[in-house]
Formats: sequence, structure tokens, C-alpha cells
Amino acid sequence: MNRACFLEIDLYWFQGGAPGDRIRQLFDRLAPLWNRDPSARKGLALCVGWLFDSVLYWNGDPDGVIATCQPPTYEPWTYARLGTLVGEIRQEAGRRSLADFHVALILLGGETMEYDADATCEGWSGRTEERTERAHYNIRGRWFPEHPEIDRSRFGTLDFGSRVRVPVGEQTCTSPEPTLSEYFTSKFAGFRQVTGFDTIVFRDGVFMPAYRRGNRDRYMDPETARAHTDSLVDLLTRLKTAMPDIVLIGYDSGTSSMEEWRSHGFDLERTAASGCLDLWITQTWASAWQDYWPAHSMGYTFQLANLLVDLAMLAGTPCRSLFLIETFDAWEPWDSIHQYPGKVDWEIWAYSHAALRRPGGVVAGASGCYISWMNRGPDLIPAETVQHLCNTLDRCQADLARGPVPGGPCLVYHRPGLESLLNHPEPVSRGEEMDDWTAMIMKYGVPVLSITRSEWLEDIQADGFLVPAPACLDPVLETSLETRLRQGIPILFMGRAALLPERLRRSLAIRTREDPVTGCLASFARVSGALARRIGATGLQVLQRQRTLDESPDWETAIEGLGGPVLSRHRSLPCVIWETPEWGTPMELHLTTRSVGSLQLYLSVSEVFGADGWGPSSLRWTGEDWQKPACFHFWRYPDGTATVLLGNLETGTTGSSQFAIKGLLQAAGRPVGPHPAHAAWPPGWIRPQPGGFRIALAPHRMALVLVGGQPSD
Repeated sequence: MNRACFLEIDLYWFQGGAPGDRIRQLFDRLAPLWNRDPSARKGLALCVGWLFDSVLYWNGDPDGVIATCQPPTYEPWTYARLGTLVGEIRQEAGRRSLADFHVALILLGGETMEYDADATCEGWSGRTEERTERAHYNIRGRWFPEHPEIDRSRFGTLDFGSRVRVPVGEQTCTSPEPTLSEYFTSKFAGFRQVTGFDTIVFRDGVFMPAYRRGNRDRYMDPETARAHTDSLVDLLTRLKTAMPDIVLIGYDSGTSSMEEWRSHGFDLERTAASGCLDLWITQTWASAWQDYWPAHSMGYTFQLANLLVDLAMLAGTPCRSLFLIETFDAWEPWDSIHQYPGKVDWEIWAYSHAALRRPGGVVAGASGCYISWMNRGPDLIPAETVQHLCNTLDRCQADLARGPVPGGPCLVYHRPGLESLLNHPEPVSRGEEMDDWTAMIMKYGVPVLSITRSEWLEDIQADGFLVPAPACLDPVLETSLETRLRQGIPILFMGRAALLPERLRRSLAIRTREDPVTGCLASFARVSGALARRIGATGLQVLQRQRTLDESPDWETAIEGLGGPVLSRHRSLPCVIWETPEWGTPMELHLTTRSVGSLQLYLSVSEVFGADGWGPSSLRWTGEDWQKPACFHFWRYPDGTATVLLGNLETGTTGSSQFAIKGLLQAAGRPVGPHPAHAAWPPGWIRPQPGGFRIALAPHRMALVLVGGQPSD
């Protein structure tokens, strides 16, 4: 597990020197990353001006200049020159005994990559007025403006089923009126013969709109959604049929796995089940998005939740998962690996340990990583940075070899229920945003590091379960959930309570309304007395669009909204129901109180659901100041010891990692200390005190804490 390794670099880095010298320099620098497992699948992904134009303008002339190789960034590269470079890269990999080595072409789904903030107001600015703090995309796309017949309005992305008006003088596509899938496949087949690429990385905007949460209606029409996924499967199938040895790699939107399905109609599971998608990258650029741009709804816990949902969607398909490791950027000014190395370390530990629970045991989820980028302008990633990445990955790998089992609650992916809801859309959420709300409560102490599929649940053991959008629960699943509750295992139902099966509602004395109470604006919610004292608030602003839960003598209301309970806990069983709110602005990119309401709501859910700690070790983290939260996860080993992963990560609305954080780690009387895999304990301290250990963690840092197997004297 976690050995596959694809690295990313821009073609322009190879300019300005002899190709052989540049290639040797590249391999000298990057070989330690590839050599971590010489037999694992590995590769180098090349950006050749981003756009599909590089392939679509291929017309059989090896000496033609590639359309995307435009000044001032690129020299006028020809297809033949690019082919020579790719061939020499592959030869150098062979000389260094790097087996299963691939050279990939990066393709982006946009029409252009030319943005000038001063001229068009469409540029990507940084955090200052300095021009050096702007992304400098300057590649003008021409093919799609010349082909308005390619529909982009139906799906919000390229419609690969659109018919292409074949240009006069076409030499490579013989079909008179091909679809874009047919046309691209014929073009790439010829392009590949000259350039030698054996892999494609379909980057941002190909499968779904990039970096866009939701759409105007929050749902894509089910028939349109099926057509969208069908068109993508058709593209992948044609490429695999024409070139069976090609490796096809996909790349998510960076926002939410469920929003991609719900709002943009992209069904990852059905696409992967076609058998034509080899690898899927969850683009976990958490630091770039949360610390630089800032788009906080694509930050650390969101990317961890996205990765978990992707793991469940890909389970049972031939497609394997990669998580992304951010270094610096070849086109943008941020530099996560050097500005926030502790946060990047947290990403590697968290994403590599994110696990899929299957019958028979826990498996590490991702099959490897995609590391982006290897160059920043003309500069290659420093040797010491490569060594740092290798060391961190090796420590993670050694830890995984010990057979860790994630602690805390397990997220449940219930495909039949989600499919039913999305096939019968309503204007309000019923709990489908399972990754978003899981990410929010992760920020305040709920340690979710694993996921399972509902069809496996009867054979799965965990400290608790999160069951979102509980539609279409079959009798076996109902019985399994109720049995867990009566065994004392906590369960959080997220979403519309009335979706729970009638028999389960009767058994648990859950009262629901036949017709939901609805609201259209942000409203006031009342917090119960005991909870109010813990969170320091008696009232919250919530974006509650519907409520179906009613009062019941067997349930204690924690938060009341829209005239009744929206967060309740059973009085004798560890069962919590949370009728989740909405993202208030469907197109909202940034995480603000306008989009998610009062942050104390998520603190409240964490307090109510995690009141008794997690599992036999009763591990629990309680922050000293909820406005300075620590991200808390842990896993156990067969010998009874455990590792706690803490991160001082939050930036913006949800906290400020510029300040140190302090809190209490309750460890059931067991000894606590720095973990041997974390060689240098960051500035901070661990001090025993009644009830556990008080820990301080410095700004922007992570910490690994080792918890002993037996209570100390």
C-alpha cells in the first residue's frame, strides 16, 4: 500500500539546457521518491500548456509546433521534439531500473488558460497587490472557440458526445461527423505515436466543473446526470479500445465527492466500474486552498472526507486511489512544503492512514500518491525537500506495516439510499452532503478516519458509525444498526429523520412529521441548558431548510430549530439524530458563517456524539478554546498501543493556526509521550494532569502522540 508514485512537472522546465543534462538532473533529484519501491507503478506527468489543444490540433505533421507551446512561457516545441524528450525520459528510467514507469500527458478541461487580472478582471490574484503574487496563466486556447458546436452548457463541462465539425484538411480523423470522444481518440492515437505518451492525466474540469460547489438548483436532473456519466465512460472506453495499454488517470474537482454527483452529475463509482479508469486522484491541495487563496471549504478536513468517500466509491472497481501531496506550484505563487511543512506532514499521515473497512479487516485506502509539483519556475524541487518527503512517506509506510486500525467512528456509504435520493431530487438537502458535514464535525473533535459500504456493515467493527441520508435501509441493515446501539456503540444519523425506516423509528421511539417543516432563510436555533453551558451559547444561527424530527419522551433535545428538535440524543442508547442544514449559498466556494451558519452547531454535534469518548481506550480530545481547534485522529495497533495525530490546521472562519493550541487528551490512565516516528517533537509540551494529559501545539504544526497499552500507576 501507498507505494505507487506519480510526480508532476511542467515541460518548460526542460528548456534552457541540453535535454540529456536536464533529464539526468531530474532523475538524480527525484529517483529517491521513485526508488521507495522499484516495482511499484510510477511515472512523470508532463504539463504541455494544459489544454486539449495540444492534441486536438495534431494533424499528422511531426514538425508542426504544438499549439499550447506559446511564448513567453514556452519555446516553440514541435511534436517530434516532444517525442524525443519523452523517449529519453523513458530510457533514463530504464537505465536506472525503474520498472513500470509511465510518462503522462496532463490535460485540463478548460477552453483557455489565459487570465490577465488587469485586462479582463478574470485573473487569479494573490493576497497582495504584487504582480509576483498572482498566478501567471498565459496560454490562449483556440480550438474550442473555433468549435462552438461543442456543448458546454448541458453538463457545465465539455460534452464529449457533441458532434464535431471536422475542419477542412483533416488528416487523422476519417469519420465524417464524429463525437468529441471519437475525434479526440483518433487525434490522441496519432499524437501518441509521435510523442510516446502512454498515460493521460485528465485534470481539472474534465469530469466535473473545477472548484465549484453546487449549482443554481443544487441538483442535476437525473437523466442529464446519467447522460453525463455515460459520455465520460464512452470517452474512456474508446481510448482503452483503441490503445489497450494506455493508463487513464482521473482527477476530482477539489470540492466535494458528493457534490460532484449531486450537483454536477458525475458518478465516480459508475465511471470506475466501467473498467477503463485506472487511477483516481483526490486533489488534496488542502494547504494551498486553506492557507493561500483562501477557499476554506476545500481545506484539510474536507479533503480527508473527500478521500474517504472516494475510497468507498472505488471499492469493488478496478480503479485505484491516489492522494495528492502538495509541494509548491509551477504556475502559482504559493509554497506549502516550505511555508507550512508541518501541515503537509499532517496531510501525508492523515491521507495515507485513511482506511477502508471491509469484511475481514481494515485496508489502507490509497494505493499511492501523486506529488505536485516538482518545479517552481526554472527551479527544481530542492534535494532536502525530496528527502523530507521520502522520510515522511517511509515513516508512514513503516507505521502502516504495524497493522493500525483507525479509532473513532466509521463513515457509512450507503449507495442504494444515495442513488434513490439523487434519482428523486428535492430542492432541499436530505443529508446527501456526507463528506461536507463529516468534515465540519472533524474540526471539533470527532475523529473520522475510516469508511465502509453499507452492504458490508454487518461484518464491520468500529467505535461508532455515521449514517448519512438514511434512505432505503434494508431489514438486514436496520437490524445491524439497532444491534450496535444496544451493544453501546454510538451511531449518528445525519439528514432527514423521516427517511429512517418505520420499523426502526418505532423500535427507537423516534417521532417524525409526515410533512417537513420548511424554512427559506437563516433562522435562530435554541441550545439546551447543559449543552449551552459547554459551548458558551444559548442560541445559534442555522441554515435549516427542513425539519421532520419531533419531540419524544425517549429523546433529549440538544438543539431546537424551526419549532422543534434538529439535534437529539436518545436518553438510554448512544444514538444521535442530526437533521443537517444546508450550505446557505449553493455556489459558495469559501467557507463562511454565511454558508454554514454558527460554527458552534458543529461543536455541539461533536460534543453530543462524542460525549463518552471512543472505544475501549476512551480516547478523547477536548480543546481549551473551541475557536482554536485541533484536528484529532487516532489509530490502534495489535499490541494495544495507539497513535494520536493532532494538527494545528484551521485558518480563517474556523480558527487561526497562527496561534498555539492547547487541550486535554484523555487516555484512560495510559502513559502518553512523543511518537518515535516524529523525530523532532515540535515546539510545545505534554504535561500530565488529572483526567489525562494537557498538550500544547505550536502554530502550523502537527504532532504524533504515542499512547501506551496499559494504564500507568
